[in-house]
Amino acid sequence: MYRTDLSQDHEALDPALLTQLAEAYEALLQKQAAVDYPAMLVLPLSLFDADPRALGMLQDAYRHVLVDEVQDTCRVQYSLLQRLVERHRNLALVGDPVQSVYSFRGADPSLLQAFPRDYPDARVFVLDENHRSTSTIVSLDNAIAAPLAARSASWTSNPPGPAARVYSADDEQDEARYVAEEVGRLLDTGELLKPGQVGVLFRTNAQARALADALRGHGVPVQMRPDLDLFTRAEVRDVLAYLRLVHNPTDGPALART
Repeated sequence: MYRTDLSQDHEALDPALLTQLAEAYEALLQKQAAVDYPAMLVLPLSLFDADPRALGMLQDAYRHVLVDEVQDTCRVQYSLLQRLVERHRNLALVGDPVQSVYSFRGADPSLLQAFPRDYPDARVFVLDENHRSTSTIVSLDNAIAAPLAARSASWTSNPPGPAARVYSADDEQDEARYVAEEVGRLLDTGELLKPGQVGVLFRTNAQARALADALRGHGVPVQMRPDLDLFTRAEVRDVLAYLRLVHNPTDGPALART
């Protein structure tokens, strides 16, 4: 059924229909011998309640637990951690509540702040020294992040280094042009001896093409990092689809790929 008027969506949600959709979805997962991400979190907790021996086996297997980027975890994940370490309590968390950006999908940065209360015998180490940036960059970082609450300022013993420059580009082409011209300037003035001394960092893969084209247009050779993920190659995914069908002949997506 297709609807063009979405203004009444909330009123149109029928609990009985949602239950039917959920049951159909779960049945499809079972048919394909698949587990989705929420089930990866909930099913272990159910297993621990149903069979304490399973929990004890995992507690013995994982005697020390280290979790990075804890600000991006949810309460179910935190519950899993608590169950895993409740026997030995060897748990180390690394994270920064200020850097949490995944609350829209359930992340709860307050869990990191609650950790000292839940584990009063834990020690807290504040990693506020920056070892790799110049003091100019660290000062800029502190100034930009000053409005953020509950954030400790960073510091460094590194020298100031060159002054920082901020360029506000109009679009991706303008951004790439500026980067290429700046690299060319550094090479022309002798501040850089060869292009291999330059590293261009970008946030998304979509920026790579524009940057590479602009650099080549300025006569700067470019070496792009190749795709190192073997499992994204089409032929590998085809083989995996065949193997999935051998294991489960009712796997619809795998059958569609073959």
